[in-house]
Amino acid sequence: MSDIKHPTIYKDETLELFLEFTEDNMPFIHCYVYKWSTEIYKQHKVIWQSVIDTLRAKGYSTIYAGAMDNKLVKFARMFGFEETEMLFEDSHHNIRRILKC
Repeated sequence: MSDIKHPTIYKDETLELFLEFTEDNMPFIHCYVYKWSTEIYKQHKVIWQSVIDTLRAKGYSTIYAGAMDNKLVKFARMFGFEETEMLFEDSHHNIRRILKC
């Protein structure tokens, strides 16, 4: 299981989503994928749209994510994220590229 300390907002046997709010009250999504296939990807797209709809209904027009490498950037793009110019150093001193959706 994950070591993320933020609240879980969705969890099943294939996926776990966590939501963090930054000091500026920006929603920052964390994702662990436990199983992957084309069919699971289609399910994740539906789940993600529901999460986006819920956050937007609460007034959040932009959701952020971080990625350490090109593989994670590509994954985030599959769910509608776009790269920004921002970088972030996490608690493990990894530099992450910030994406927004």
